Amino acid sequence: HFDNLLKATRNIVFVEVNPNKYTQAKINLSRNRWANTQAIANVVAPDTESLKTVIESNGNTINDYFIQAERERMVDFYRNNINAEALRRVYSQFGCKIALPTSLNKFTQKDNFLWITNGSAQIRQDIVIYSTPYTSTDQLSHEAILARRDSIMKVNMPGGVEGSYMGTEYRFLPPVTNFVTHNNAWCAETRGLWKMKNGEHMGGPFVSLTRVDEMNMQIITIEGFVFAPKYDKRNPLRQLEAMLYSLILPHEVNEIIISAKTTN
Repeated sequence: HFDNLLKATRNIVFVEVNPNKYTQAKINLSRNRWANTQAIANVVAPDTESLKTVIESNGNTINDYFIQAERERMVDFYRNNINAEALRRVYSQFGCKIALPTSLNKFTQKDNFLWITNGSAQIRQDIVIYSTPYTSTDQLSHEAILARRDSIMKVNMPGGVEGSYMGTEYRFLPPVTNFVTHNNAWCAETRGLWKMKNGEHMGGPFVSLTRVDEMNMQIITIEGFVFAPKYDKRNPLRQLEAMLYSLILPHEVNEIIISAKTTN
């Protein structure tokens, strides 16, 4: 049944178990076989037991492969449908460029801090960008990233009740930071839950990227968070992830090669 109609599907997984063709289980990842921006995973094995083993061992790799492909498609879409006002504000304040959709069209601008939101009463998507001077690699640890987040959000993200502010949820699903390479440079990706403290019952997931702008000796963090109590939050958060990964630092805008320092 895998005909020309299905061959244009953007994400495809083939699984084949055949003892006459294969002596060991293997996974092969490929792109664009029948359509542009297509992602394909081929999983083959001589028997079901080895199939089970190879999938259990490589399941996260396959999952991450398709998530990355989806992110790249969304980034391409946003870059072709760019929000000119958001681009202007981000470039004016931080020297960076970003691809955001026109739905994020409400802005709050403060010193070294920019808040952009769609203001939706149903599925609310927000992005904040903030910068701090870069003086030491100690500022790039998981603990330092979260401490900086808490202090900056407390000042810049007040709630509707006096004394309330946005914080980080540490008790349930504590935040996790992964150090990755993005645009051939160091990057910290932090995921966790946010909540309003001191009076308001609001919260949801967030994801942030922390990068080093060595051209201007500053640390730039861009974060996306979702508030949608009655709705699934996976797809809105993944949309925000794509927006975060579209951020281009000043040296990348000017095509200057810099190797960012790392903590490990």
